[in-house]
Amino acid sequence: MLIIDDLLLAPFRGLFFIFKEIHKRVEEEFYDEQHIINQMRSLQTSLQLGDITEEEYDLAEEDLVERLQIARERNIERSEEE
Repeated sequence: MLIIDDLLLAPFRGLFFIFKEIHKRVEEEFYDEQHIINQMRSLQTSLQLGDITEEEYDLAEEDLVERLQIARERNIERSEEE
């Protein structure tokens, strides 16, 4: 019975593994310090060109600063684990 269960669940385990890897990669990019800094530069350029308002800039900047802080905390935690 266990062999049959393993065979039936194998495709789902494979999909679960793939979804975990995708989540891991997306999270790495979302909290990548250099990527966030580049987004902040782009945001500032958009403000200077008049593509966005000061209010839109402030909201987006607040989000990016928060992500940058989290990214730096995560990097510190990872370096301590190694």
